[in-house]
Amino acid sequence: METGNQNARNNKYRQFSLSMLMLLVTGIACFLGGHMHGYRQGFAFWDSGQFRSYTFYVSDLLPNHDGTKSIAEFDLLAMEIKNAVMPGAWREKNGKAIVDAVFEQSSLRVTANSIIIEEVERYLEKRRKSRKMLESEK
Repeated sequence: METGNQNARNNKYRQFSLSMLMLLVTGIACFLGGHMHGYRQGFAFWDSGQFRSYTFYVSDLLPNHDGTKSIAEFDLLAMEIKNAVMPGAWREKNGKAIVDAVFEQSSLRVTANSIIIEEVERYLEKRRKSRKMLESEK
């Protein structure tokens, strides 16, 4: 009888231990998932690092290739960048990063930390590659 009670206690202890282990693993996974989501949204880096300005030539990414560009096209591209690259980092979402159109030079000026500038550069390169692929299919 003594061993039966001890076996029952050991089984309950194992069940409790497995439940606590599963709860701990779930908690850690949720924390890391939330942290990564915040990183992608820009919350982790919007205020860190020294801010600098970098100018990106973007004439080739605008719809009209005939040399006529409109401010609306630059604004649309700037909005796409803000939505695709760390959305929480931009001034419109209480961040500090800024995108300005430099209409005369057919470029956008990004004022942000180096992490955001690198992400903008990657985004623009990805847009250029996809545009080239579309043009080569025609």
